[in-house]
Amino acid sequence: YIHMHYGLLLLSYKNYSQALNSFNHALKVEGARESYRSLYWKLQCHQKLGQSKRAKLTARRLVSEFPRSWFSILANHEMKLGHIKNIKSRAPRFFEYKLEGDQIKNYPLYWLQVLLKRETNLRPYDPLLSKIVVDYPFPENPGYIKYLSLVLNQRGIYRLGIYALTQMNFKKPEELNFEQLKIIYPLVYLLTIKKHSRDLDPSLILSLIRQESAFNEKALSSAGAKGLMQLLSSTARNLDRQKARRLYHHDPNINLGVRYLSKMNSRFNGQIEKALSAYNAGYSKVRKWEKQYAHVDDPHLFLSLIPYRETRNYAISIFRNIYWYRTLYPALRNKAEQSSLGMKLSTIFNHHSSNQKKVSAVTYPEKIVKSIEYQTHPKKSSVTSETSGP
Repeated sequence: YIHMHYGLLLLSYKNYSQALNSFNHALKVEGARESYRSLYWKLQCHQKLGQSKRAKLTARRLVSEFPRSWFSILANHEMKLGHIKNIKSRAPRFFEYKLEGDQIKNYPLYWLQVLLKRETNLRPYDPLLSKIVVDYPFPENPGYIKYLSLVLNQRGIYRLGIYALTQMNFKKPEELNFEQLKIIYPLVYLLTIKKHSRDLDPSLILSLIRQESAFNEKALSSAGAKGLMQLLSSTARNLDRQKARRLYHHDPNINLGVRYLSKMNSRFNGQIEKALSAYNAGYSKVRKWEKQYAHVDDPHLFLSLIPYRETRNYAISIFRNIYWYRTLYPALRNKAEQSSLGMKLSTIFNHHSSNQKKVSAVTYPEKIVKSIEYQTHPKKSSVTSETSGP
């Protein structure tokens, strides 16, 4: 982290050569957690220094190792790699309904299979289900893991289905295809989201819920944040005392969560990247970082300089979610383009290809759509481990 952060500071003052050295040092650290970020900013340094061949090699490594990452989506768009088309063109892989290999290693999955077939109410078994899935040695039995993720998704246990398939894709990124992406990005609570969306487009709210709770209505974080949009009771009471008593129900939770995010968006004048950071870390923290990095006009660089790893990854993970939701479900894209926030979102995504000095807000650039990570936050920690990745 130290090498990467130093490189980002150098980059913010346009010292590209020394920044490049720092990113190279960061990438040499074994087990580095944010290699996707270092690779992306290394790519930017190569471009600024006119090293086009090295930039392309770095971009190819980024999209190969982190195919779903928001930084890979940006790199693909900037370098015209055709990465998304490659994922889209991959044939669906067969699901395997039988386990193979070490019987002792697979023994917990046999019990999971029995539970999924016999029990209608799986809530009492949630701790056991979580332990079985989280402890499984990925990528053993990749075909079965795809089947298991599909079944978990169909039974409404979206968090574990997302986790299982994502862990397998971390180990085997070359197998990612649209069939799997629809399991990783399920459409849930869409009618309620549309009902309460206000000035925010539904794909943004859907993406935030996926990031916060992975669609678990009963989610409770270690800091006491509750429900789908992970609201603290104190925050909810300030919005509506009656609804604040029902945070474990999807309708009031989404209503209050959208109202709070809309409030943050207004306070930051439509700069959605800052509104999302404030939703995660708190309004005063983001104002402090604004002053600290007042010289930074690139929204992605601002987000990368945030000292909390969870918050650093938070907005870009939601941007990634929005992208995949709009790519997988065109109806969401059409709706989003009609919203007031949707009209603004393109500025941040097009920042590197434009000469704008001030970035005011975010929507998806039509070009990108058509061509179609851990320092714990002090106030509210996300209940999902997978979704805090790149």
